[in-house]
Amino acid sequence: MRARVGGAVGWRAGFFAAYLLAGVIGRASVVDSDRLALVWPAAGLAVVWLVTRPTRKEWWYDVPLLAILGAAVIAIVGLSPMEVAILGGANLVAVLATVAALHEWCPGTGRTGRPPTCSPAAMFGFLLAALAGATAGVGAGAIGLWAAGRDVPLDGLAVWWGRDVCGMLAVGSTALLIVDRIRRGRAPETATGGRIELALLFTATALLVLCDYLTLLPVTFLMPAVAVWAGSRFTPLAVAAHALAGGMGVLWLTSQQHGPFSDIGGTRTGILLAQLFIAMTLVIGLFLAAAKEARTELQAHLLAQEREQSQELLTFARRAAHDLRNPLSVVESWTTELSETLAAGPIPAPTGASTMLAGIERATARMRALVDDLLADAAARDRAPTHAVVDLPALVADVAMEYDAVGLIRTFGVRSVTGDPVLLRQLFDNLVANALKYIRPGQLPEITVSSHHDGDRVVIRVTDNGIGIPDGAHEWIFEPFRRAHDEGYPGTGLGLSTCRRIVERHGGSMRALTRSDGPGSVFELDLPPARAPLPAAAVPLAAADPADPPAADRLTTA
Repeated sequence: MRARVGGAVGWRAGFFAAYLLAGVIGRASVVDSDRLALVWPAAGLAVVWLVTRPTRKEWWYDVPLLAILGAAVIAIVGLSPMEVAILGGANLVAVLATVAALHEWCPGTGRTGRPPTCSPAAMFGFLLAALAGATAGVGAGAIGLWAAGRDVPLDGLAVWWGRDVCGMLAVGSTALLIVDRIRRGRAPETATGGRIELALLFTATALLVLCDYLTLLPVTFLMPAVAVWAGSRFTPLAVAAHALAGGMGVLWLTSQQHGPFSDIGGTRTGILLAQLFIAMTLVIGLFLAAAKEARTELQAHLLAQEREQSQELLTFARRAAHDLRNPLSVVESWTTELSETLAAGPIPAPTGASTMLAGIERATARMRALVDDLLADAAARDRAPTHAVVDLPALVADVAMEYDAVGLIRTFGVRSVTGDPVLLRQLFDNLVANALKYIRPGQLPEITVSSHHDGDRVVIRVTDNGIGIPDGAHEWIFEPFRRAHDEGYPGTGLGLSTCRRIVERHGGSMRALTRSDGPGSVFELDLPPARAPLPAAAVPLAAADPADPPAADRLTTA
């Protein structure tokens, strides 16, 4: 408890010290007889402090402290007590009006740790709040000075309004971003530019200011273009820091009678235009950064939503498949029992009974195939892949033996890959099964599995001499439950979609091609190469064929 209280007191003392320093910096910018500060960064700090308070109860001692410190800073330049009260009150009105507008137009800013740069809409609300607060503060101050008999020129009011807008936008947004960074403890992952590029960004800005000062060419008007660069490549905090650095350079140039605003009216007008220019540059960069951050957040939300929906569908498919297995087993068992009973019974079976039983057996076989494919597809989605060195020819040969197709499948090329043995077995099981199934009646299947290195991937091609793929179907055959050939070829339409999902889970891609040297199809995919060579004893099981290429061409160790 004491540590928490001590921390709160330390934070408050640190803030008020920074607020006092910002006020002194502002008063140091007084350059004319009206003793009006041309910059006022303290306004932005005060806004940030109030909007980040956990409860408004703390305002009861924070607001009076702000008023006292603000009045003390104003009194430094020797104004009368009435002027100090009026100007201090006007500054406080500007801050409170901005905070009230933020709660209305940009709710959640500061308290929830989300700065106004989280979206373009929030950034626009922050801009409106700063404009409204500055207008309210200048209006209150003008009315008070006129009531006290003081003459306030219009250009002075304009400078007053401009400095408040710039102070609350530039300093306020930067301070809110710093608070957000402290709360998060890490930078948001929205920056696409690196540290070297960020250094180049600041260097380019410094060169613009330096060139403007040395050559008298007002090249700092290019600052908005640099802000576009910053907003499209870096985090909002980096954008705000860059705008502040560039803004201080523009203000310094204007005070030294350099830059694009040096010859426009007097010092007041130049400073006013320079501050509005800074505010515009900052807003451009932050709007771009806010749009980028909102887009990133939306993409993450959509991805999470898609994953959640996919997981729900996966869970449903897995449960449905498991729940269907039991009744299928019962139907198959009773069908077999009924068939044996009718065959062994003394009474001849009714006419058509064997046909009906055969139909039931075919339907249950199709249903079991669908259930098995659903479970295989669920495993391809849900299984956490392992990484092991897999002997590719041995794997294909093992699948060939299972389908009694030894001698029909040739393998040559890269010997081993890295992947999940279970998922890769499922992948080549589906591809070989399809190549053996989709063949013309009376034709002997010929299947070739070739592979070669391509950069950091192993490209594998499974070529067959089957009936091929219809034109226009080379992509949609990978969609679930889509089949290019329904007549005479049983299947569920899940095999190829499962294959592509397995390849994608290994960081690769899969596509279907048409053979250019005859009938058939080609399925091309890529997998990671083996990270270590297979032992010499691991000899592929694929049967040799006299037509095969020499062993040196067929098999190479990884």
